[in-house]
Amino acid sequence: MPKKIVFLSPMCLLDTRCGAALEMRILLSWLAEAGWEAYALTASLFDGQEEFPLGSVIGPQNARKENQGRVITLYREGIRHYIYYTASTWGRNLKQEEARDILGLAQHKLAQIKPDVVIGYGSDVLSQKLWEIARKNARQMIFYLANSNYRDADL
Repeated sequence: MPKKIVFLSPMCLLDTRCGAALEMRILLSWLAEAGWEAYALTASLFDGQEEFPLGSVIGPQNARKENQGRVITLYREGIRHYIYYTASTWGRNLKQEEARDILGLAQHKLAQIKPDVVIGYGSDVLSQKLWEIARKNARQMIFYLANSNYRDADL
């Protein structure tokens, strides 16, 4: 039975403006090539100071407004992506009900997948709540420290 790894974050792993997301995609695709089952549980939130052209990474058929509030499932480079489609690609515009739905998605999918490893990054409140869910559903957890912006040692 193959080992399973899940990238868990509110930030989309398909973000082309984020170096940490690129590094994670490469890592997960290598593990997939080595026989692991690789997953990403994220939302459609991206780095930057403007809305991200979501259709460029999830496809125009998925980026339709009627899909907001739904989970988009994609398979890219050996990684199965479950992306909760938010109304905005900016984290600061995330609605409370969207955050609740993202937590529900994580709870459901982690219980279903039963990962050997959960890996991720982020220090915002939603990321911390996702880590609490992951602690209950994963054998091992890895916090990817991609930059020096983290100030809270508890992370």
